[in-house]
Amino acid sequence: MAQTKTFVAFLRSVNVGGHNTVKMADLVSCFSDLGLSQVKTYINSGNVIFKAPESNELTLESTLEITLNEKYPFEIPVFLRTFEQLRSNLSDTSHTLEINPEHALSLIFVRGGNADRSALDALVLDPMVESIHRLDDAFLWTLKPGYRDQSLVSKASLGSRGKHLTIRNLTTVQKVFDLMVKTKAAA
Repeated sequence: MAQTKTFVAFLRSVNVGGHNTVKMADLVSCFSDLGLSQVKTYINSGNVIFKAPESNELTLESTLEITLNEKYPFEIPVFLRTFEQLRSNLSDTSHTLEINPEHALSLIFVRGGNADRSALDALVLDPMVESIHRLDDAFLWTLKPGYRDQSLVSKASLGSRGKHLTIRNLTTVQKVFDLMVKTKAAA
């Protein structure tokens, strides 16, 4: 029997503000039809947990994106992360004790190489409002409540590089990881 890995696919811009509507049950069917196993979703925003045979992760990410873009009349960028990558990112957030406790915490997942990571690194942020911290495979973003409209990170996510970023709040990422733990342990 082939070895499998546990993954999450974070889908960008799914079910946001009543736009780009995708039923989670349809996603489960779509991923299952590709031969992926133990497919499940978490909340209605395109977080898909599954097992897949060990393979080239970029090829798998590309296959998922092509399949979704053939099925839906809008672009759905896919941000694929392994169990190990997500575990590493969550353990890297341990320095959040130094961050303003009033700030909301999110993870920003980036794809497209160092140019997109460097663009986030280059933002000059007001630390009283927001900050970003580079993790192993993502960024930790802190934001003062009520400042999303003024946030430079929010503006960057809507700009030309926006399709190379997806953002999830830290609680969602932790719950996705908890589901990945259960999926990884299942036979």
